[in-house]
Parts: sequence; C-alpha cells; structure tokens
Amino acid sequence: MDANLATFERRFRRAGLPLFIEDYSATEDIFNRSVPLLGLVFLGEVSLSLEKDWSLIANVAAVAGGLGILLLAIGVVNRLRGRPFTTRPERFGRPELIAFVLVPAVLPLVFGLQMRQAILTVAANLVLLGLVYLVVGYALLQTLRWSAVRVLGELTNSLTVLARAVPLLLVFALLLVMTQEM
Repeated sequence: MDANLATFERRFRRAGLPLFIEDYSATEDIFNRSVPLLGLVFLGEVSLSLEKDWSLIANVAAVAGGLGILLLAIGVVNRLRGRPFTTRPERFGRPELIAFVLVPAVLPLVFGLQMRQAILTVAANLVLLGLVYLVVGYALLQTLRWSAVRVLGELTNSLTVLARAVPLLLVFALLLVMTQEM
C-alpha cells in the first residue's frame, strides 16, 4: 500500500497539487525538501562576519568564528529537540527555522556591531523562507510546467486546425472572386 501511496503523492506533486497529499505539513514536506538550499544559504551567511577594513588574518578568524557560532547553534537546537549534538535533523520545524533566521543575524552584531546588516539578514531570511514555502509548498514550478505543456499542446492543435482550414478557405475565396456579388 505504501508504494501506491508514494506513487499517488508523486503524481499529485507532478500535477502541481501537493495539497491533496495526505498528512501534508510544512515541517515534513516543504522545509525538509529545501534543507540543501537553506543549508547553503546558512553557510553562505558566514561571510556576513567579514569586514573590508580588516586584515586577511582578521577576516579568516572572523569566518572561523562565524562558522563556529553557526555549528554551535545547530548543536544547541539538536539538544533542545532531544537529539545528539552532532546529528543532522530529520524534521525541519520551528526551532530550526527560528535558528535559520536569527543565528546568521548574530554574526554581523558579534563581528562589527552592524545593526543594519543584522536586520537586513533577518528580513532576507524571512523572505527566503516565504519564497521556499510558496514555491515548494504550492508546487509552483510543477504547476508552471504543467500549464506550459498544456498551452503548447493547445497551440499545436490550433496550428493543425489552421493548416487544414486554410486550403479550404482559399478554394472558397477563389470561387467567390469570380462571381458578380464579390
């Protein structure tokens, strides 16, 4: 039965209808699918600890410190959820989302006291989570693919009908040109 259920869920996703899936939830079906993207963004935000006025050694130390802060935050969230410190989360729920939004914003505050950069980081992470929710949660890409296939199919059918109708219209137009009424 699980194979059939997985097949139906896959078909719903391909058709752009993920909300028809049984027990569909944001923590297990939306944000779990986007963990690689969110992880890359999370690691990329280590660069927020960089300062252009600092020396190379100071920037390397800041990046190492920022990476340490991010890894420590992941470990703390794991412990809060009752998992071992170094495990990879299987569910990406509210604590992980809060950490994704707030922890990278701490880096500009710790390394340079940049309040504006911290606020922009929080806002950018919230916007990214909203986009992920819309694109993955409502299967936006699959819906666009489905509609593009349908539109192209209808255009192909229209061209076929047009190719069949034009010669007949030309014959009638040629015959009507020779009459007095035309």
